Amino acid sequence: MILPYIAITILFLLPIIAFLFKQVTNLKGVVIGVTVFITSIVLLAYFSSFSFIGNYQISSLNNKIIQKILNNNEIEDDLFSEFDLLVPLEDQKIWLVKYLNKSISDKKIKSAESLIAFSEPFFQTNEEKLVFYNFYTMLRDLKFPISKEVALMVDLSSLGSLECSILESEIEVYINNGPEIPIASKKSSDLDKILLDSSHSLIPGFDLSSAYLNNEEMLLEAKILCENGVSYSFESTFFFIISSPINDYKIETNQWSTVTQ
Repeated sequence: MILPYIAITILFLLPIIAFLFKQVTNLKGVVIGVTVFITSIVLLAYFSSFSFIGNYQISSLNNKIIQKILNNNEIEDDLFSEFDLLVPLEDQKIWLVKYLNKSISDKKIKSAESLIAFSEPFFQTNEEKLVFYNFYTMLRDLKFPISKEVALMVDLSSLGSLECSILESEIEVYINNGPEIPIASKKSSDLDKILLDSSHSLIPGFDLSSAYLNNEEMLLEAKILCENGVSYSFESTFFFIISSPINDYKIETNQWSTVTQ
């Protein structure tokens, strides 16, 4: 965007330079003064912190992107190229967060999807990635509303027949043969029915809803400490029943294993 204006400036200077190289002229001082003045104006317009043309370009770009969001249009690569070129590096994440907030809050799915695809490389630190994953989750829930209803009820009541009054329980769900990071994890006490949902994930978007939407095979692990000091464990794979976002999983008496101390 800046190169054309540099080229115009050079073309403007060529006849002036030719004039200055003439052997006889009494106006060299005036010409040099005017040239310096005009060149300074060009530099001020495009490159200084008070650049009014640069600010106009940024404002124009912002208006184009906002209009795309309002119309729920995909934001094209040429606008993203302008964004990279015109918006200062230190401001780019701030702008992207504002665009993502607007597109998702206004339910503009096409715009939000193109912004998500473009934005991911800008979020580098763990804290920034959590912000990005939250946007991804919000977009997924907007696109697939049923994902907000997904939950798993784990029934531990069979421990009663083992004379186990639950002191502590820990339930974790993983993607089977996937990363060693649970998509749901919950500790509790004195409860024989444990409800897990997407709020119990460690990473936003890597959760029970994602497993449900992708029909993933999951691994359920349960660890129980009874008031009498006896511990039990359980481990098994399962799939969500796709016909309902809320699934029940009852662990039967004969499925518990005693944990040796």
